[in-house]
Amino acid sequence: MRPNLFWYATSELSQDAMLWWFLSWADKKQKSEDPNIHKVGIAFIDSIYEKTSIKAPSIYESIEIRQQDGGIDILCIVNGDTAIIIEDKVGTKQHSEQLPRYKEYVSKLKFPADKILSIYLQTRDQSDYREVEKHGYMVYERQTLLKVLESVAGNAACEKSDILSSYTCYLRKIENDVQSFRKLPWFLVAFRGR
Repeated sequence: MRPNLFWYATSELSQDAMLWWFLSWADKKQKSEDPNIHKVGIAFIDSIYEKTSIKAPSIYESIEIRQQDGGIDILCIVNGDTAIIIEDKVGTKQHSEQLPRYKEYVSKLKFPADKILSIYLQTRDQSDYREVEKHGYMVYERQTLLKVLESVAGNAACEKSDILSSYTCYLRKIENDVQSFRKLPWFLVAFRGR
């Protein structure tokens, strides 16, 4: 199997960088650079909007990515009037009242509540999201991201980008490992049932 950067770059900061890069492709200016990656970048942002009750704009005129602004992992400003807060997790959980603090910070930037999308993106596994949901964050799991990355647009983009292809393979391996219990031999399943 071909070496994959994401087997080694497993930290949250590495994933932050990947997501910053990925989101930046949704900007209208990137369409001429690579239409395939641009299209799947848009699909990623569309999938974020689908998690909320806020309607996505018909065109993403501008995408501004702010790194660690106010301590927020990823703050994505869409068309200058909508803020997407992404709290990115790689197997860890929220802590230190960070979730309400981030929403408060963004509201002080003069974004009205109906123009703030709060996303909790977890690419590993977490057993309980009640605390996340209590603070008004929408849970965005690995399976949802894989649907975007493994779509027709995602596959076309992966053909053009080793970065995107490697990240997709990395997430797919995690998902396959988590789901591997479904492929236990029948006699082990029968034995466990006793």
